[in-house]
Amino acid sequence: MVNVFAVPGEVFEDVLRSRPDWGNWFWPALLAFLVGFWGGWKLWPDPAVRHQIVRQQEAALNARVEAGRLTRERADAALQRLEQVFDSPLLQAAAGGVAGLGSSLRFVVWAVALWGVSRWAFGGNVSFGRACEVAGLASLVGVLGTWLEFLLWTPGATAPLGPEGGGPGPTPAPPRLPTTLVWVQSIFGFWQVAVMAVGLSKLARVPWVRGFWLLMGLWLFWLLVWAMAGGAR
Repeated sequence: MVNVFAVPGEVFEDVLRSRPDWGNWFWPALLAFLVGFWGGWKLWPDPAVRHQIVRQQEAALNARVEAGRLTRERADAALQRLEQVFDSPLLQAAAGGVAGLGSSLRFVVWAVALWGVSRWAFGGNVSFGRACEVAGLASLVGVLGTWLEFLLWTPGATAPLGPEGGGPGPTPAPPRLPTTLVWVQSIFGFWQVAVMAVGLSKLARVPWVRGFWLLMGLWLFWLLVWAMAGGAR
């Protein structure tokens, strides 16, 4: 698991020469869960995070009120209940659990990508289990990046701006990350794609460059979809 940061080619060669081992994806997934849980637990009390959630729920409730499916009194009562339960340790634990689960299962998305690209783009006879092993080990790069992001997080780092850029407005704005976190996400995202491409080259027996550009295209496409979805909220 440690060598995947320094000599990923040797690691993946050893993995593919050995018998299938579920530990190659289980332990990285467990580590990702723990990091994600810690991050969700840490960020939940952040006033900026709470404000963003309240704004999103307020926008959804206002839409229902305007559509005549909810009265204003019931919408205001729902918002008050939401603000009251924010301090619940159970809700904070649930937020950590959701963040941890999302972090731990992220490698499955990459495993599907590796498996699909190996079989249909390069015509390789690759099992999904092997793709999970490669994606799980390579996801350790992303886990390190996520841990570093949480360490660099400061309270209020994602405070949203209103429509005029000067304060809260009637519609929720997507959260803004500080430049440092954006750079961390970009660097570790690029690094993980590069390591994934090494694993893909071993899985499908193709040059690293071919796999790298395919995976880079998928990653950039996903970032574009995520950005568009965030801007449309």
